[in-house]
Amino acid sequence: MAVKRKVGFCVLLNKVNKAFRFIARSARIKLGLFLLVINVPFGYGGAAIGVLLAGALNNHFWLKCGTAAYILSWVMLGAATILLGRDTKNFATKTIRRKWRAWRKMRQGA
Repeated sequence: MAVKRKVGFCVLLNKVNKAFRFIARSARIKLGLFLLVINVPFGYGGAAIGVLLAGALNNHFWLKCGTAAYILSWVMLGAATILLGRDTKNFATKTIRRKWRAWRKMRQGA
């Protein structure tokens, strides 16, 4: 009897990496893809950490830091769009979403 294994998040990252390997030939495109992928976790993570620290330490400075991280994530998205160009960014976004949906289906079916 075959043992069913859960498909991990690293499998998704590997599939996305393979999908972009053929277009990421220059350092400009590699940097743009990095900024495109990292901007959402950076913005939401920075805002969440800022709110948690502000609540725990009762200091409004951390709220400003969280807001700055969120704003910086939008700047990163703009820089990624400029570095990649709109066509490459739209292709990357569609590919990431398609891989994410396939990964979720594999996890549910596994």
